[in-house]
Amino acid sequence: MRILRDLIACIDETQCNGNIDIPIKTICTNSKKVQPDSLFVAVRGTRMDGHNFIEEAVKNGATAVVCENPPPKRLPATTVIVPDSAKALALLSAAFHSFPTKNMKLIGITGTNGKTTTAILIEQMLQSWAINTGRIGTLGYCWNHRSIKASLTTPDPVILQEIFSEMKNDGVEAVVMEVSSHALAQNRIHGCLYDLCLFTNLSQDHLDYHKTMEDYFTAKERLFLEHLKPGRWAVVNADDPYGKRLIEDLRNLNIKVISYGIDSKVADVKVTAMDCSTSGLEMEIETLRPIPQKIYINSSLLGSLNAYNILASVAAGVVLGIPRETIAEGVRKVTKVEGRLEPVPIPADFNLIVDYAHTPDAMEKVLQCLREWTEGKLIVVFGCGGDRDPTKRPLMAQAATRFGDVVIITSDNPRTEDPQQIIDHIVAGMPSHWKYVDPERIVIQGRKSSYTVIPDRKEAIRLALTIAERNDTVFLGGKGHETYQIIGTQHYPFDDRKVALECFREINNLRLSKIP
Repeated sequence: MRILRDLIACIDETQCNGNIDIPIKTICTNSKKVQPDSLFVAVRGTRMDGHNFIEEAVKNGATAVVCENPPPKRLPATTVIVPDSAKALALLSAAFHSFPTKNMKLIGITGTNGKTTTAILIEQMLQSWAINTGRIGTLGYCWNHRSIKASLTTPDPVILQEIFSEMKNDGVEAVVMEVSSHALAQNRIHGCLYDLCLFTNLSQDHLDYHKTMEDYFTAKERLFLEHLKPGRWAVVNADDPYGKRLIEDLRNLNIKVISYGIDSKVADVKVTAMDCSTSGLEMEIETLRPIPQKIYINSSLLGSLNAYNILASVAAGVVLGIPRETIAEGVRKVTKVEGRLEPVPIPADFNLIVDYAHTPDAMEKVLQCLREWTEGKLIVVFGCGGDRDPTKRPLMAQAATRFGDVVIITSDNPRTEDPQQIIDHIVAGMPSHWKYVDPERIVIQGRKSSYTVIPDRKEAIRLALTIAERNDTVFLGGKGHETYQIIGTQHYPFDDRKVALECFREINNLRLSKIP
């Protein structure tokens, strides 16, 4: 429990009406979850405005309200007027838990792709260095063998600060967290200051929210401009066009930058030798700053895209002062990342890979890796999420056909959008020389540069496994680690890995039943 006066002391500009020496037991943004002695913060969202629910919140027991505009009528609750209720929410949530990150080391990672793997690699480096480390991101909120399922990559401030508080109480010394563009734009991490900020890359995604790539980049850049502690390092991908721009922007502001890259000749951390095979990656990495040294990496992670993730994490490790032997040990400990180029073990003479790739850039990079290893056909199964940026859908088709041989277009998470409309958008991007084949005939006619459409994702997976032959690779893209499918507003159990194993068993049982 906290006193309202103490909580609002962290906000510079306030106009208070009513008693501020009242107890506050909880902070809420959802009027339906308000309890007695709650502080309700009215936040303007993309679909709803919390100011429209102030009266309901007070009826449900809120004794204080934080808002940007005075309520239209007098209410039996203290009101605190602030310039920006989203920023106020972040500060109030931190104050409620006595600013739990004050003595923690925070590492923030942003970018379109690679955040999760990079976060896990840095986490393992710190753990190997005997630093009790927590992690916040797409795969969950994890520390001390605890794991909380993630509803958002970067949770809202109330949950985020509660997690920070629990981590602090459990002895966590450092937190590695993925910071999404939505979180930055919505001020979820307002007030959080980071000891290191890392940029992986930027490619088309979330334009349903940000509208333009410029707005998307501006949101990402805020992590470095507003949340990096003075005098601390930014780690940035010098091979990425937006990374180059970010490096220039930061250096013009005298912010310390360590650049990394595979192709860049001027990167501070670069690869001097690399062997990429189906068993993993061997890399010789040279760091020019802050400490000139060579680090030898042996990883079971697959593909050149993971070479970038490893390089980013090594650059971060060097900046954090982790010894090179410990950096190498941390990388070696990460044998796989759930839903990221994840092999699914099946008793077959072809490969089955699941990946979370849901952007054109991620799809292209993953398939390029798989193309290099695949002796036979590369069979690609994917869809696109509903109620999300429709302009990337034809681009996903182009990425799939650039390296795939057979493409099966299906549903991802259609949400409230018509699945067929989503599929039509994808099909619009199929190259003219690719041949459409009916699903029932693709077993016979399905060879290179052919595609089909099966809206039912399970049946699409079943077809891919049915037509797979020796040395082929079946790629299931888009859902990765997810264990659900969102149809309408409902979440239904659906795990690509489990569904694929189930289909494989059914296919083989059917084949065995036909043997006389």
